[in-house]
Amino acid sequence: MAPSPPGPDVGYRPQLKLHKLTFEDHPGLEVTVRAPTVDGYLKLTGLSSALTGDRPDPSKAAEMFERLAAHLVSWNVEDEQGNPVPVTFDGVSTQELGFILQIVTGWVSAIADVAPPLPPGSSGGATSPEASLALASSSVNLPN
Repeated sequence: MAPSPPGPDVGYRPQLKLHKLTFEDHPGLEVTVRAPTVDGYLKLTGLSSALTGDRPDPSKAAEMFERLAAHLVSWNVEDEQGNPVPVTFDGVSTQELGFILQIVTGWVSAIADVAPPLPPGSSGGATSPEASLALASSSVNLPN
């Protein structure tokens, strides 16, 4: 078997999915985050559930915020002097806990709201040509 020729037709690279988050409680806040991998999503949901129990685990909280920082593409958050807060773990760490938890919650919600792919052969919800023509049924019930 001959090796595949190099070039653009060899493989497929899925584009990164970006989520632009909006927040009713923070008008004007703009946050863009990358979608995690499946493994990252499973870890993220496990970490978020570990934070909501009776005794939150600080090491899991730190990992959650590190994951957020690793997936932050951009945000327009500024410090008290009007300087941009970097999209790094150090930048995330300078913010109030409740504010960052709202961003994490928005991120997890955005990821969970992504529609699953359609099965092969699905029209994506479009009306079939036959239905749009309002064709009458071609079968006839004959009397007995």
